[in-house]
Amino acid sequence: VYLGHRYGSAVVVKKTGPIKTVADLRGRTIAIPTRFSDERLMIFRAMKIAGLKPNDVKMVEMAPPDVSGALAAGAIDGFSMGEPFPSQAEMAGYGRILFQARQYWPDYMSCILIVRQDLIDTRPEVVQVLVDGIARSGLWLDKSKPNRENAADFVGRFYYHQKPALL
Repeated sequence: VYLGHRYGSAVVVKKTGPIKTVADLRGRTIAIPTRFSDERLMIFRAMKIAGLKPNDVKMVEMAPPDVSGALAAGAIDGFSMGEPFPSQAEMAGYGRILFQARQYWPDYMSCILIVRQDLIDTRPEVVQVLVDGIARSGLWLDKSKPNRENAADFVGRFYYHQKPALL
């Protein structure tokens, strides 16, 4: 019922590591949030274009907050996740974006709101209030830089436990 944004996911590898292209992922271990994730599908799309087969890359499921540390420690060779984890690895100095979702999936949708049809049918006014609230929050964020900075400060401290500059 609502598209939040596109292109919020990326594949990240070690900044100084040997992986420079998708073909270099052969034989490597890449973390994904879950086997049902669009980040996994994004890797498969890139691998197909690079001539890799599904078994050429080992994918391991890992909680998103753990991927940056695992990359820094060398426990994985890369990860495919949504923000803020790619930026976290870059800002910390040990990660580099190998590719963004849009490079291999031009119509990729990163964050969407899905509502069951039975709720839409039985309580359309509630669904509309939800969608309107999300839309208004996006417009509020777009309105000014101070709004974005205030939002980043709040969610950084109380929700994500991340530095506001990262967000």
